[in-house]
Amino acid sequence: MDQEKSLAENAEPAQKGAVAKEVEPVEEVITECDYWPQVFCHLENRHANREKAPRLELTCTICLSSVLKFPDPIMSNYDNRPVEELTVAPCGHIFGVSCLRSWTDAKFVSREIPACPTCRFPLLHQACGHFIRVREFSSDELLGLARKVPIPAPQGGRVHPYCSGCRREMLENSVWGTLQLIFDRSHQTREPLNPSHRDDVQAFLAHQFTTMAQHTYDSLRSQDTEENEWE
Repeated sequence: MDQEKSLAENAEPAQKGAVAKEVEPVEEVITECDYWPQVFCHLENRHANREKAPRLELTCTICLSSVLKFPDPIMSNYDNRPVEELTVAPCGHIFGVSCLRSWTDAKFVSREIPACPTCRFPLLHQACGHFIRVREFSSDELLGLARKVPIPAPQGGRVHPYCSGCRREMLENSVWGTLQLIFDRSHQTREPLNPSHRDDVQAFLAHQFTTMAQHTYDSLRSQDTEENEWE
């Protein structure tokens, strides 16, 4: 007992004089999340709460090795693992962009309908049958990335029946068809132009009208894509 009392007395001054070390808080890291609406919430949370909100260290579910790239403020240390740019499928599931492209290319070669590897959502335009383009989504800002991704189809987003190439082709055909009606002899009220002159004028107007229509179309398509349309 005397020995224990002596040890306690000797230890007491040291305990009283000791300065408590501050323990740095360890940030929470989320490693399992493959659905864009949930990732979107994490981006907003990190933007609003900074270090109090968790970071992301998400792995591509196709290759199971690459870490998906996010803006630095939310991306966790990835320990020298390969990093892959992010893509989001119209269904909302996230993957590495090169992995999903390889996946759809393999389906094309085997003449299979490309579908989301997670939920089997068809990755094609229903009317023309062309593949939905695998797009890379990247930004240095949290909300910048959040604004780039359209609304997933299950949440109200839209996959256009025709791909952008087919829509552009239909636009050009419509312009040409209208010009042919204008220059058709049955619609002329004056003496017809010389055929060579008529063809030159028609080609010039076709180029002008098509260029104007394409600029308008591209502008509208860009707005739709940013909001809720998958092309």
